[in-house]
Amino acid sequence: MPSATILMLDLFPRMRGMASSLQSFAQFALAGFTSGTIAPFLAVSVQALSLGMAGFTTASVVLWLVYQNRAQAHLKRWQP
Repeated sequence: MPSATILMLDLFPRMRGMASSLQSFAQFALAGFTSGTIAPFLAVSVQALSLGMAGFTTASVVLWLVYQNRAQAHLKRWQP
């Protein structure tokens, strides 16, 4: 996710190293948690794996849309 990383680092131009380390830690921690807790339940069949991936993809799109709506509402209220 290089483009997301660059966008995140642009928010903290003076602390890019710390922001990058925190982003990497959060990404690896979430991946480790998911691999250790959810993946074993989905590994029983290929169908379960594909349904789990579809569920995660759907959840990520929904979360992105919620974020976009909240960001637009926040920007409409912003005044310099």
